[in-house]
Amino acid sequence: LRMPIRLPWQKRADHPALVHITHIKAGSTWIDGLLRRLFGKQVMPRFGSGLFKTQFTEAAGESQRHPPYGEMFRAMDYRPGAVYPALFITYDEFTSHAEFRDAQRFVVIRDLRDTLTSHYFSLKGTHALDNLGRVKTAREHLQNVGKDEGLLFLFERDLDRLVQIQRSWLAAGALVLRYED
Repeated sequence: LRMPIRLPWQKRADHPALVHITHIKAGSTWIDGLLRRLFGKQVMPRFGSGLFKTQFTEAAGESQRHPPYGEMFRAMDYRPGAVYPALFITYDEFTSHAEFRDAQRFVVIRDLRDTLTSHYFSLKGTHALDNLGRVKTAREHLQNVGKDEGLLFLFERDLDRLVQIQRSWLAAGALVLRYED
């Protein structure tokens, strides 16, 4: 008989959760797939996936500069022993949810130049639409301007959030892995 390999936190409610923290375009889909193969049903739904589950409507909050990641995270249920993939949150947002403070965690960041370049091509042509209208608005803009103007648009719209996430985890002294490595 083959005994399945079980890591310490697997199928044990007395162990803390495992949390993957990152930002856009830093391999989150790839890591999500790895976590699902390793931990199966213990892996929770992707953070923020609800933003993509309904069809976009013009009435959806297009005026919102960024999705309310901190609010969505604080509303999440904590399940000991669960695996949480791809949380796009800062250190302060993470520590605002007291139940998660003892969770095992790892952070993956990517060079911001590569992040914005990948983000540009994804938004311009392939990324799924969200129900806040951010992708649709960006795609329409990016398809009507040159690459330099498009990259500047994303730089002005999204760079601050990426920098906040990276700086907060680096300053916190967390285990930070670089996508390029």
